[in-house]
Amino acid sequence: MKKIMMGLGVVAVLGLLVVLGIGTAFSGKKSVGRAFALEQKSERVFETLSSLERLPELGIGVKSVKLPSDGSRPGPGYKFELQTEYGAAEAEIVTYDAPRVLSFDVTLKGKKVGNLSFELQGGDGATTDLDVKLNLDSPPPLGGLKNLGAQWTVSTLLESSADKMKEALESAK
Repeated sequence: MKKIMMGLGVVAVLGLLVVLGIGTAFSGKKSVGRAFALEQKSERVFETLSSLERLPELGIGVKSVKLPSDGSRPGPGYKFELQTEYGAAEAEIVTYDAPRVLSFDVTLKGKKVGNLSFELQGGDGATTDLDVKLNLDSPPPLGGLKNLGAQWTVSTLLESSADKMKEALESAK
């Protein structure tokens, strides 16, 4: 009888170790998945910063972009400076749902003059499609912007949207 009880005890301990081992294996896979997700997110952060630096290429009156040098990462409340044709402006990220959506308000001389949003449509690693929209009162889409590695092409740029941003910037000066 003692041998049977000891045998059951050994089986129970082994069973518990197997269950714990399987749980640990699955939790390890989750942490690997999390590390991969963080790595992807940091790539998106880099892409976000690169996108912001390229705003002057959109033809909406932005001459240059100055990002904070304190190493802060983009997110809601992240502020950066824009030099526009009409003076210095401040931009603040209001929506940052990496890697999907980034939008920021542009303020010139204390007056909000517009909101830009980037929506990532996905990609195969080498190509990231971005839809850039300029949101003023009732905005048309600003264009389909494609980032092909370091090469940018603007497939559609509606001049009326760029003109609206320029008008808003001009009226705030």
